[in-house]
Amino acid sequence: MNRELKLLITNQCMRVRSIYEMFDRCHDTRHFDEVFAAASYIVDNMNTNDSIIESAILLSAAYHDTGRLINEWNHHAFSVIIIRNDKSLKEFMMTHMADIYEPAIELACQMIFYHRRKYHTNEIGLPEIFPEKVKECCRILYDCDKCMQSDKDRVLYRYIAYYLDNIAKTRSLKSVGEVIKMVENRWKKLGEGEYVGFNPVSETFKNLSKSDDFKYMTGPFKFTKEDIEKAYYKYFD
Repeated sequence: MNRELKLLITNQCMRVRSIYEMFDRCHDTRHFDEVFAAASYIVDNMNTNDSIIESAILLSAAYHDTGRLINEWNHHAFSVIIIRNDKSLKEFMMTHMADIYEPAIELACQMIFYHRRKYHTNEIGLPEIFPEKVKECCRILYDCDKCMQSDKDRVLYRYIAYYLDNIAKTRSLKSVGEVIKMVENRWKKLGEGEYVGFNPVSETFKNLSKSDDFKYMTGPFKFTKEDIEKAYYKYFD
């Protein structure tokens, strides 16, 4: 993808960044920035010369969580509805890349719908009827969404933020104290030496991880109770 076209698409994607300001601290603008930066890194390094795939990677990264505006648990489906009905995006693409608008949006929609963990494990998996190229694109978005797990402190902070931002709402807890107690009980179950890390599922990420300038650390690492406490108190800073 040439730089001018990538810049135009990036500017369009940045229009939806402010939506993430309304989400919890696991899915806020920092998360948008992380996922989009990973998508941009992939586009710059995958060397496909395929504008449909490259556009879909950038667009899906930007829109993948926008459906949280409507419903958290089915946000992947609502994110598809949002990108399909974005009139400004359609007008932009029909002006600058009309020949790839429909296939790029269709691919982005498939990537967004299948970006959740259950589609990349044995729980459900990706549809068998998908061509391998589409499956790989879905895996790429999943990896972009998870690559922040290469930062141990970031993993722990998001874990704590998820519980403190969401559990009280989803489980009808009555006080912050109850939420904190739940988090502390979870810590006890985890104990010392829990393994976390970024483990790519796409061949694209796996191949790039072999290069010396790969931006994301892969493989598991351990954290201690001190690490957890640091993340916990950072939440209240």
